Amino acid sequence: MQILRVNSNDAYGVGTHLIEQALEIYSEIKKYYDRNNSLLPQSAERALFSFIGKIGPKFSGNPLNGLDGMKFYLTSLSWLKAEFEYFIADFSFQARKRSERAFIHLQQSIVADKNIRDQWQQAFKNGELHCERLGGAHLLLHGIWAFKVTGLGASTDLVFGEPVERTSESIASADALVLTEWKKVESEFAKIAESARKQADLYSAGVLGGLELREYRYIVL
Repeated sequence: MQILRVNSNDAYGVGTHLIEQALEIYSEIKKYYDRNNSLLPQSAERALFSFIGKIGPKFSGNPLNGLDGMKFYLTSLSWLKAEFEYFIADFSFQARKRSERAFIHLQQSIVADKNIRDQWQQAFKNGELHCERLGGAHLLLHGIWAFKVTGLGASTDLVFGEPVERTSESIASADALVLTEWKKVESEFAKIAESARKQADLYSAGVLGGLELREYRYIVL
């Protein structure tokens, strides 16, 4: 755009190509909103809804051409990117804070409440699966829906062990989705922790919409 301000000659059609790319990006944004609007944080959903309602007609009608059209499309998308990322970043901070409070609450409950301590001691005897189910149920009390990752990189329900469905009641009722890996540890602490990290790294973030906490994953030993 800076070059075209100096010399508007565009013999190789760069401007036309950028306009085509901008229209394709808008189309993907619209599809993303249609799929995920009910899952997005409220502020992020409003930003997309407003953009599609006010600016969308310029993208979906007869395309704007020339330097002015290119400026409009690129600056509109840049503006949306800045606004949307701001709201998602704010959501991530709140989701991380809530997740860490839920884990602290779990630790302190095991210390303070004999019944809860007995539950966890029995779950530990029964195995890793029982621990992660009990932990998943606790996190949901805090609005955190915890999931784990399978060997194929897909997300799986902690309690039921089934693949996560975007439309499930669990996701719809949660404030945030958080990837957790639960490991029963009796020896080889470092080795098991490293195995859990590798397992968590298999997850491809983004498949659940806008509610998952992407920058942080929790390894519970």
